[in-house]
Amino acid sequence: MNKVISSPIRWTGSKKKLLNEMIVMFDTNKKIYVEPFLGSGVVLLNTLKNGLFDEYYVNDINPDIINFFIYISEDFNNFSSSIENLVNLYNSLSSLELKSEFYYQTRENYNLEENNFERATLFWFLMKTCYNGVYRKNSSNKYNVPFGKTEKVILNKDELMVISKLVNKVNFFSKDSSDFLDFLKKDKEVDFTNSFIYCDPPYIPQTKSMKNQTLYTKSVFNQVDFKNELDYYGDTGASIMVSMSETKEAIKLYQKNYDKVNVVDIIRIVNPKKRLKSREIAFLNFNIENIH
Repeated sequence: MNKVISSPIRWTGSKKKLLNEMIVMFDTNKKIYVEPFLGSGVVLLNTLKNGLFDEYYVNDINPDIINFFIYISEDFNNFSSSIENLVNLYNSLSSLELKSEFYYQTRENYNLEENNFERATLFWFLMKTCYNGVYRKNSSNKYNVPFGKTEKVILNKDELMVISKLVNKVNFFSKDSSDFLDFLKKDKEVDFTNSFIYCDPPYIPQTKSMKNQTLYTKSVFNQVDFKNELDYYGDTGASIMVSMSETKEAIKLYQKNYDKVNVVDIIRIVNPKKRLKSREIAFLNFNIENIH
């Protein structure tokens, strides 16, 4: 199996453990890769590593994620040095109590900071030291995840440099997912007939408490509207893959125009020794047997 490149961003819900199995389902007959929900970027990075497509257009509604990758690509020396200074300050503190104080002060600075360069630096640090790599905002649009009791932050600048070189061919955007796709169609004139769209949207909440949580951003994501938008691009000829946790709601939403594939079944074929606890599924609008 190919060694998976880890994302430089610690992120809950990362697809790292599934990547080798997921990538074999990508429609590489297409030449253009489109990803509306970048998240940690781990799927993008390994798609780039394997040279699967010629053009890349990726998006995330969180501008700090996008700015992080842009600065890594376009201003590596200054940006990595800024991160390194923050890491050295944190690691020099002698107790977890002092590190906790440092974390909460950094979190406050992040919520007040307006400069994109500084926000991207603070964002990376917070994701390394917060609880479980969770990105969550409160009703006041402030990042509010508690300290994760991280003893030491590890920064590997060599790995960052590799990522910097990988992403320099990527077109980055920070928009609402539907606005992003519309922008590519109207302003960039992207050929969706020759595009593969990979989507890892917010999962459909299963409990009342989950529905009441404000995770990731303050924005409310409308699953039905987004699925209808995908249908439009599928009708124009785009190949589409949507990652989801297996739920009745997800199956009901996507079953009409998409084939459901159990990632567990793909894992058994590609890597029989791997065990997976979650019921991860994918919805495809193309025949998986015709992609290679």
